[in-house]
Amino acid sequence: MDANQRSRANPYGMDEECRNCPALCETRTQVVHGYGDVGADFLFVGERPTAHADEAGVP
Repeated sequence: MDANQRSRANPYGMDEECRNCPALCETRTQVVHGYGDVGADFLFVGERPTAHADEAGVP
């Protein structure tokens, strides 16, 4: 897969039914996937998707 992702909609083919974070699963309405350049020198990791991200489906 191209390292420079142009799509925000599940660019890495992640599991749409992910249940790895049980507490988060209780409040979310959908899985919010990360996106970006997999070859980047650094990345930012958030605590969890915001309510807006959950609604829109993108971080």
